[in-house]
Amino acid sequence: MQVVRVLCDMDQITLRLAEDVLASVEEEAEESDTTRTEYLRDVVESRNEGKKIRDSYEEQLDSLRREHEQKVNELESQHEQKLSELKAEHEQEVNRLEEKVRELQAEHEQKVNELETEHEQEVSELRDRIDALREDREEKIRLEARVDQLERDLKRVREERDSAKARYNEAQGKLKVRNSSDGQDDDSRGFLARLLGR
Repeated sequence: MQVVRVLCDMDQITLRLAEDVLASVEEEAEESDTTRTEYLRDVVESRNEGKKIRDSYEEQLDSLRREHEQKVNELESQHEQKLSELKAEHEQEVNRLEEKVRELQAEHEQKVNELETEHEQEVSELRDRIDALREDREEKIRLEARVDQLERDLKRVREERDSAKARYNEAQGKLKVRNSSDGQDDDSRGFLARLLGR
């Protein structure tokens, strides 16, 4: 193990390097056309620069992480707001459709009631007409029966009239034959009465 002192940024740094490491450093210094001390100083300074770069990257990464989180929060907020708006629109549309359904149901019930009323009225009118026709038919039957009875009575009266007329004519003929004198008028009237009384 060998001790190597290097002046870096006005500060002297002491390094303890193994023999093989030190030999490798000397070879790299020769390849870079620099002395071992200058090469080690460059390495130390480059390490500090790397730390600065790493710190800068870490700061940028933190900044990007914060921006990412902020963007995610904004997107989540926008998403929640949009979702809330969509839910409100959906509920509003559902309410509108339910109201429309209620209106259609009310219109349908009203139409059904109107049709029922119209049908009931029509059925009632038809029943009244049927009853009237039934009464007219019964009245017609009664009138036809009455006409038949009157026709039979008329026929019977005509027959009686014709029979009486025939008897009267027969009696008149017999009176003309038998009544040859006025003295026999009483007997003729008695005979005529007997003939009509048959």
